[in-house]
Amino acid sequence: MLKQFALLLKKDIKLIIRHNFFLIMLASLLFYSLYINFIYVNEGTKTTATVYVLYESSRESLISKDENIVIVEDEEKLIKALEMDNEGIGIRLDNSGKPSSVLLYHVSKKSDNFKALYGLSKIIDDYDDSEIPISYLQEGDLELKQRATMTSVIIFFEIAAISFLGVASLFFKEKSMGVIKVYGILPASKLLYILSKVVLFLSLEIVFAVLMCLFNIGVEYSLEILPQIILQVLLLSPIMVLLGFLFALVYNNFKQFIFAYTVIIVMVTSPVFLFVTSSLEWTGVYALPTYYAYSALYNTMLKNPYPILYYSLACILVILGLIITNYNLMKREIERG
Repeated sequence: MLKQFALLLKKDIKLIIRHNFFLIMLASLLFYSLYINFIYVNEGTKTTATVYVLYESSRESLISKDENIVIVEDEEKLIKALEMDNEGIGIRLDNSGKPSSVLLYHVSKKSDNFKALYGLSKIIDDYDDSEIPISYLQEGDLELKQRATMTSVIIFFEIAAISFLGVASLFFKEKSMGVIKVYGILPASKLLYILSKVVLFLSLEIVFAVLMCLFNIGVEYSLEILPQIILQVLLLSPIMVLLGFLFALVYNNFKQFIFAYTVIIVMVTSPVFLFVTSSLEWTGVYALPTYYAYSALYNTMLKNPYPILYYSLACILVILGLIITNYNLMKREIERG
């Protein structure tokens, strides 16, 4: 059995090498890493960030209808407000109404200057001082959080989209080559055929997730969370591979499969990214299974506690159910072929 599994795995590896699947993953790794390091962290500023103003001398004169301006009474409340809102902008004004300092969580020099100018422009007309008095709170924390958030989005999308699409393209290629018909003649194990696909893509996704973490959130932080990240990949990747394989067995050709791919990946995963990583709320997101899958990965990336035991048991049950379903569909496919 082990020899047969090794031969199947070797066949699958040769097939993805022949069709440059490794190059696609490598290109994704490089492209997303460049995006995070050179674009995302430098444009992480919200132009609607809340401005917290401390100006004890004449607080009443700053009361504004602008909901993005909040007047705070003392230094303690200013710091607390910024701790609760890491993307907020804190501005101290002296007795003459001039800014004595702008408090921010550091992201990048370009982004910080932009945020400071935005905050100052909300309360001071035509502020153009070249020396912006920026003071940092826990420098680097916000940037690391942004990197971890975007890295979790990319890893989840890679597992959900690439695994789902990759296993289907591999199956349809083998189907066109007559491999499925051969399985109807030879006493080959259908279960091993399915498991070889799962192991292959699981291995690729683990390598991708590890490299994404190392490249984008640093070695030290990555080493702290990698065991938990790998566990998340071990739970999520087989589900997406088996789902992709299931739809490949249901549809007759790759063109029909693309419709299912569009519905599942775009309509089911996109809302999750939007409502988990932002302050927006929509109760309907809790009905999506992908919400819990992505939330587990997202919270792990940010070192937030998550009910991993119940989530793991649910994933294992789903994996077993998909294996049984795929086995029966594979059997039907061979008999039909």
